[in-house]
Amino acid sequence: MKKKLLVGLSSLVLSLTVASSVFAASYWETETNQQSNNTWSQRDANGFVLGIGDVAQGYIWDIDDEDYVAFYPKTSGTRTIRLNVPSNMDLKFEIWDAARNKVLDESISNKNGVGGAESVTMYFSAQKYYILIDRVSKSGAEGNTTNGYALSIQ
Repeated sequence: MKKKLLVGLSSLVLSLTVASSVFAASYWETETNQQSNNTWSQRDANGFVLGIGDVAQGYIWDIDDEDYVAFYPKTSGTRTIRLNVPSNMDLKFEIWDAARNKVLDESISNKNGVGGAESVTMYFSAQKYYILIDRVSKSGAEGNTTNGYALSIQ
């Protein structure tokens, strides 16, 4: 009996693990990186909206480049946003709602310095948000075009 229960539980865990990874998606930003996509009208320009488990990847090309990623949790709840950054850059993020209200200031996601991943866990309602990814300093070396950032939502 114990053996059957253990096998059943193991199968259930494996099924849930496989199912959650099947539904996750990975997206690359589609801007040309020759110009900023930093206007409100361009915030949906990438053509995708992240969900839970999805990952967006891209490059911060130059000191003026800002990337916006749309995020829409289908249910309200606590989520973790994580930004993995290239080893030679210091990146931060802000979160805005669709009504253009800032719901997370960059100072909250700017803790770990050059090459350090940034993350925040907070409550989100079931609505559209925009995550702005930007450099901490507008001076210094140009962006990294060989190793990009990865933004994930869990």
